[in-house]
Amino acid sequence: ILALLQPRSEKLSEQQWRRDGTLYRFSFGGGEVLASIQDEAGKIDLNAAPDALLRGLLVSVGVETGAAAALVDAIADFRDADDLRRSNGAEADDYHAAGLATGPKNQPFRAVEELQRVIGMTAALFEKLLPALTVHSGRPGVDPATAPDEARLALEWMNSDEAEALDAAGGLLALRPATTYTLRAEAHTDGGGIYVREAVVLLGGDGQLFQIRAWRQGKRMAATGLLNLNL
Repeated sequence: ILALLQPRSEKLSEQQWRRDGTLYRFSFGGGEVLASIQDEAGKIDLNAAPDALLRGLLVSVGVETGAAAALVDAIADFRDADDLRRSNGAEADDYHAAGLATGPKNQPFRAVEELQRVIGMTAALFEKLLPALTVHSGRPGVDPATAPDEARLALEWMNSDEAEALDAAGGLLALRPATTYTLRAEAHTDGGGIYVREAVVLLGGDGQLFQIRAWRQGKRMAATGLLNLNL
């Protein structure tokens, strides 16, 4: 997959993959592999996104408007360095009153999974939000050319003034080449075994070809809209 991101042969260049999460299928070692590349610039950054975009994401997955506003405030209070509570947010006392063992982090999110520690977040809601979120783009908005469906829907729930403000800030434009990607692969062996892995990879930086920012066992992919490759 990394070779297809930075092709070094004519054959690979002709087959350079889309970077919007499109799912590909190809044969390998007697088995079959499903794989995708997702540009992190197409996702919503938990540390950089404005309130309106986060609220749009929450509403788009079914969260009531008032509850969405409260969660956005709680997310901001979780990541900011101060102990000042937003009007609908939550600081340490609120976490303790809710019987939670830990309070807000008071630092930027280092992994999307930390969102599960925010007061008011549920496991079911987190699973709905996960495909749209990142901590690796550093952008206020998303690149619509590579955005997953979940991130596009969040944009649609913003009002015109909010969308214009985001656009003016460069949030909807590809202002610089994206360098961070989520690579997913699901391998099916000829013996019936299935292995799924997911990695967040930064291309370049510190004189290296690439750096792995996250590595985890992924979930099975929904095998719809597959593109077949002959490698």
